Order: sequence, then C-alpha cells, then structure tokens
Amino acid sequence: MTRETAMTGMPSNLMSLPAEAFVRAAVEHLDLPGVTPRDINVMTQSIFRGVNKSRVWEALQARAQGRPPRTPMGVPTALVRPDDEIAIEEVLVGHAPEDDVIFLDYAFYRLVGRAPELHERLALQRDLTAGAADRSDIIARIVQIAYGEARTPVVARLEGMNPFALVSAKQAERLLLLHRLSNGQLVAAEGGLTPAVEVVEDGLSLSAGLVFQGKKQSLRPGLWRLNVDWRQPSGSVVTIAATANAGLESLFSLTLAGPASFAGEFRVLPEHLVVEVSVYAERHTPDGEGQAWIVDPRDLSLCWVTA
Repeated sequence: MTRETAMTGMPSNLMSLPAEAFVRAAVEHLDLPGVTPRDINVMTQSIFRGVNKSRVWEALQARAQGRPPRTPMGVPTALVRPDDEIAIEEVLVGHAPEDDVIFLDYAFYRLVGRAPELHERLALQRDLTAGAADRSDIIARIVQIAYGEARTPVVARLEGMNPFALVSAKQAERLLLLHRLSNGQLVAAEGGLTPAVEVVEDGLSLSAGLVFQGKKQSLRPGLWRLNVDWRQPSGSVVTIAATANAGLESLFSLTLAGPASFAGEFRVLPEHLVVEVSVYAERHTPDGEGQAWIVDPRDLSLCWVTA
C-alpha cells in the first residue's frame, strides 16, 4: 500500500465495525507500522468513553503521514533559561569518598561552574568533618549557592533501573527524552528515535517526517512541564507535540523555526492513559549547497509541576 492510499478518506465500511475491530481495521488499512497492542487498547477504550471514530481515524492518518495531530489551542506558558546542569546525586555523593576536598571541588564545578571560595570550602568541610552534615546535605547547600548566582542546576537520583527517569527534590519527577550530557554525549529514551534519524557527531541528521516518539507511558494526573532546548539552523523547522491515548488527545504543540529554548505546560487527566512526546521534522532550507539537515537537541524532557 502506498502512502498516497493512507492519505485518502476513511472507508465507509469501517464506521459500522465494533470499537476494537474498527481500530485494527484502520491500522491495517493505513499500513501502520509500530502500533502496539497497548496503542490499540487505549484507542478502543477511548471509543468506549465517547471519542468519535472519525477522530481515531484522523489520529491514525496523521501518524501514517508522519505529521503532527491536529494542533490544540494554546501557547507555551513560559520562556525560560534551560537548566545549567543535571547531576545525579549518587554520582556526586560517591565522588572521591576518601577526600572531602576533592568532593567539594567536583560538586562546585558541576553545580556552580566554579571552584569554591576559601570561606565556602572551609565552612562546608568543617561541617562534614564534625558530622554536622552528610554529603547529601552539602550538595543541597551548594545548589542554593548556585541559585544565588542565577544558575539552575537539578540534582536528581536514579528512579528504578531506568537511567532516564529522574527524581529531584526541586522538580519532583523528571523524564529525559533527549539530553546532551556535560561530557558531550547525546542520550535518547529507548526506542524514541525513528528510522528517519541518524546519530552523527554533531547531533542528529534528520529526514522529513516523524523523527522522535516517546516514551509511551502513563503519567500521574496533574500539571506537567515540557522543557525544550533545541539547537538547529535558522532554516530548519520542527514541530514538538505532546499527545495522549495514541495521538487521540492533543495536549501541546508548537512549531519551531530555528533554534529555541522554552518551557510549556499541559495538564494530564485521569483518562489520559498513555502520554507521549513526538518531534516532527517539517522542512529545511540549507545554508549551503548540499548541507546536511543536522540538529543538536540539548534537552527534551518532562517534569512534574503540581496536581
């Protein structure tokens, strides 16, 4: 089946099918790869809750065409400076376990971006030696110093066995989808990058269409913030969208022309069984003849805000 077939209207004989049969028939008709049993289940449950079958078809058709679903009304709620650093608490605490001076230097470098001043080093080292504070307490105090210098580090601990699920005292819960570490390595949530992407030294080499989709999981109901720090040439255009229930519910969508750094918020409801964030490469006007379409995502993550 060609992609042109996928772009036609919904066959009339599908509308009379029961919910699950309709979803399976629509997936087969559109020749959609990568649709999981969980996707089929959440779309079926959505129909049972009253979602019109035409909306299910529209969401599946958008996926087949590699384009964002219908854009909801809304704009980012905040333009923010991205986090200066994300540091794992276990790594900080465990650094140089026999030498508090080296530990303090390392923690300051990671969180404040400088060496500690003499009075800072002496005060913190005295509390460590006297047992008045442990290393986790010291890290919390260094973070406060960083805030006072207009830096925004996040100290997080690993959640379970997934290195991309982080929990911090300040931001409660954070899910990393795409992130460039301080050592320059680019990490991506498992299964998020599509075949339209090639990982290269400078970032990601893109082809038009869906380039990232993840992490397809349940999020607790409440307000979530989508953090984006996306570096790309001025002629590059991508759309970043958050959807629920296999694309049936649009939670957030914004098209970026050129580089951008922002945070946008959206609300997850109890009926949003599965939430995912997708990135669509729209178009690229090269600055030079034959120049590759390369982007450098520094951060694409979700963090919990409030109930």
